[in-house]
Amino acid sequence: ELITETRTPELFEAARRSLERRLLHARKQGGWPGSWKICLMARFKNPLECGHLLKSTGEGLGAGMMTNVNQQIDAIFGLGAGIAEMLLQSHQGFIELLPAVPVDWADGHFRGMRARGGFEVSASWDRGKLRTGEIKALIGGPCCVKAKGLAGVSGPGVNVRAQDGMVSFTAEKGVSYALGFDAEEIAGREYYI
Repeated sequence: ELITETRTPELFEAARRSLERRLLHARKQGGWPGSWKICLMARFKNPLECGHLLKSTGEGLGAGMMTNVNQQIDAIFGLGAGIAEMLLQSHQGFIELLPAVPVDWADGHFRGMRARGGFEVSASWDRGKLRTGEIKALIGGPCCVKAKGLAGVSGPGVNVRAQDGMVSFTAEKGVSYALGFDAEEIAGREYYI
């Protein structure tokens, strides 16, 4: 949390460029180093590199992720953490949906992922566009959500329009809130060259 996109943008950009330069000279790498790079690229919101690394690391893990007898268990857990980072991030004080989903994951969904602040999040997308989203407040309190194409949030006592893809509201414990999305906005498709 020392280097973030919102708090320290210059350091964030420098760290991202440094990692991308290292990746230019890296061979295919499985195991823990490959999983760690996936986690970092997801944090840097680079869906293209996440997809490349996922394919490269996945080959090293084997088809069933446990078929390679020399595989480290932390590589498998690290890969899961990286995939979670691609789908949902909440380390900057807001919940962000699909920050680094790979381009070949055009359609998909997830349910019950946990975000900081005591929230359970579900979302679905097709053709790269978020279609549905739900946030359930497990403990209640302030909630801020960011997503490409986010139009607003609705639920008991709350009906708020998003501004610049972000919405804030006070959530009540045990209540679920529906996220609405614009039909034209494509999620997480920024590429750096």
